[in-house]
Amino acid sequence: MLYVESVILRPEKPMTTTAAWRCLLENIPAIVERVGEPARIEGIYAIAATPAGEKLLCKLNFTVEVEAERRKDCHRLFVARFADVARSLAMLSRPKPEPVVGLPESL
Repeated sequence: MLYVESVILRPEKPMTTTAAWRCLLENIPAIVERVGEPARIEGIYAIAATPAGEKLLCKLNFTVEVEAERRKDCHRLFVARFADVARSLAMLSRPKPEPVVGLPESL
């Protein structure tokens, strides 16, 4: 079992927060592979500390396992399959294609 208590980023320069999160998220598959076999991971559980954290979990294909009202800490408990999270991370980290100038938007 892998348990991560929390991830907190508080750099001196706010712009580096985005870069730090991007680096962390892009490397989650490699980090997990160092401590265990990803195919054997049944689920990843997470609790968001902020609304922005909940939004990120949803983007990574986490779903609510237990609603906040049913938990003593009053936070929703999320769960996702490792393969789904890894796929979502790969999609989020891809560079967006540049728009082609001069073509109609309907194409």
